[in-house]
Amino acid sequence: MRDGVLRFKDDLRRAGRECPQLFIQKLEDIGLTELELRIMKLRYCDGLLIKQISDLVSVGDRWVKKVHSKAIIRTLDKLNALDLVELGIPIKATPKTLYDP
Repeated sequence: MRDGVLRFKDDLRRAGRECPQLFIQKLEDIGLTELELRIMKLRYCDGLLIKQISDLVSVGDRWVKKVHSKAIIRTLDKLNALDLVELGIPIKATPKTLYDP
């Protein structure tokens, strides 16, 4: 499972750099909280590290990691196949099983 999540994060990073507006729109559509959305934008569109993000959002590193993990799980659960294709993420299976080992 961990390898799948790492691949998912890599794909999100690429999508966030290549089409940041669409990336943010998809995250808004799935209902991430404002903090989750801000952390995801800073991490995947702006390419910041967790430490840098924690300084910007004025919370500790652990809290950023916890919120980031929750946002990743929610994103993986809620993005559908069409969302992934629109973000330029190639799919060969359903979104839920795409990143499972």
